Amino acid sequence: MLFADDQLLIAQDYEDLEYVTKKLIDEYELWGLKLNVKKTKYMAIGDTSRDLQLEDGKEIISHVNEYTYLGVRITKYGNREPEINDRINREGAAITRLNRILGGDREVTPKTKTHIYNAIVKSTITYAAET
Repeated sequence: MLFADDQLLIAQDYEDLEYVTKKLIDEYELWGLKLNVKKTKYMAIGDTSRDLQLEDGKEIISHVNEYTYLGVRITKYGNREPEINDRINREGAAITRLNRILGGDREVTPKTKTHIYNAIVKSTITYAAET
């Protein structure tokens, strides 16, 4: 059995979401793919959310108030603050790990430490920042 991942559907309302989800499931079936309902979630930005019940009535896609998609944390309210705080925390953890490794080593030059910082810490902060 094959699976597809990292799919994103955009719909204007709950009914449209039901329709688009059904169409996606039908298309998956044509290609021999199956939607993993246990791993699938949906989020309605700025709207009241309820679970999405599929046509068969047996499977339900749960709603969430925040979701991480391709490394970017998105909230129901469009608030970027949790994502920014996550990045700051990851950056701080990267610096702490880096200091444990290089902090007391006098044989590593400041130039090398700067290159390592740019490669490890900056990449942690800017991951998925282009999106």
